[in-house]
Amino acid sequence: MSIMDIASSDMMDRNVEHSSGNCDVLIINLPEVLCFGSWRFTPETGELDDGEQHHRLEPVVASVLAVLLDNAGRVVSRAHILESVWKDRVVVDESVSRAISRIRTVLGDRQKPHRYIETLPKRGYRLVWPCPSDTMCPE
Repeated sequence: MSIMDIASSDMMDRNVEHSSGNCDVLIINLPEVLCFGSWRFTPETGELDDGEQHHRLEPVVASVLAVLLDNAGRVVSRAHILESVWKDRVVVDESVSRAISRIRTVLGDRQKPHRYIETLPKRGYRLVWPCPSDTMCPE
């Protein structure tokens, strides 16, 4: 089920929640661990590792990665990311760019062509790794 399906269904309260505290951040209830390439991502904690490196992403950055993973292989517009992650909060468009940049830095994906997150000018972003797995990640 995609985020858009969840948002338009009566299951929204069970599948999507907002964090408490000072910052409204969308938490998507994805599988416990998602794998793409050599990376393992734990959406609940924002942990990302490849067996050698371990990172804990900031909540907003982890939410952006979760949206991309939920839409793997499809173009995700900036507007969709803003709506999915920040909801009704007013943020600058640059917030998406900063989050994508942070994800690319952690993934070591700074050189073009990008291995994981492709930028499609005037369209949005696409997770190039087409099918993250919610099954057991390779060790």
